[in-house]
Amino acid sequence: MNNENLSSVFEQYINRFDDLNALDSHDEGYKWRVESHFVKYWDIDADDFASMFKTAMEEVGKTNLIDNKSVHPIGGIRMLLKQDSEVEFVRQCFRELFSDDGGDLVARQGRILSFMDKINSRIKNYESGSWKYPQKINDVIYYLNLWRPWENYIFKSTEATNWANCIEFGDDFGSGADFSLEKYYHMCDELLDAVQSNEAIMKLHAERFAREAQGYDGKLHISFPSGDKLFQYPAGIEKGFLSVPDESLMEKIVFEIRTKAELDVAEKKAVDAKKEYERLQREMELI
Repeated sequence: MNNENLSSVFEQYINRFDDLNALDSHDEGYKWRVESHFVKYWDIDADDFASMFKTAMEEVGKTNLIDNKSVHPIGGIRMLLKQDSEVEFVRQCFRELFSDDGGDLVARQGRILSFMDKINSRIKNYESGSWKYPQKINDVIYYLNLWRPWENYIFKSTEATNWANCIEFGDDFGSGADFSLEKYYHMCDELLDAVQSNEAIMKLHAERFAREAQGYDGKLHISFPSGDKLFQYPAGIEKGFLSVPDESLMEKIVFEIRTKAELDVAEKKAVDAKKEYERLQREMELI
């Protein structure tokens, strides 16, 4: 891991923390409010599963964590739940997805892919050729994050790749059909360890958690996300909330880091060239 680059990200994050968490700005606290809402209302055994799903996902739907102007994966599941014949099928798909695996990330990725295949095949029966409703791997990983944030991270491909490049992560977690959940979580674990070692970030996050948790089950000690920034609550640690800086900020940080590195190289070359010039001058004087 490139600790110098990571320290630069941490420094800029700490300096921008107030702006990133202001309600009238980036408002990073929304992730904790979404999680608190989901935990409060999710019930896999609810008599009216369709209504429960709609309520549990209500706050998620107000963000860009899954649905956005172009795609509506949650809308796709809600579309299925409007069909009485599909309700128990969808419930069973979530029951299988939300199964304990003892930390076996290969098995977890298998459940993710199975969930995608099953749900998307049913969506095609009602919306053939639709690109708005199908589930993608990042959507299903986020469902797992909502269910057990202490075991799962958020995944956004562009931001994750930016993080990997920034810290020079040594193991390619791939993309598309070659994506490895195990390798991606390995990178996030390393980042989480680094964040836990930063007392300034820990303090800032503890204050934010107290403000934003909104009664989230204290036994879970939600602490931190993977998609937009970073931190931890003193009582414990939750994978779910290791965040990655947003794309524009991350690109700016990487650009500044690379620019500095290039300037350092250029400066070294200039110093070396000056030394060589002075050496040649001395030799000329001796001739």
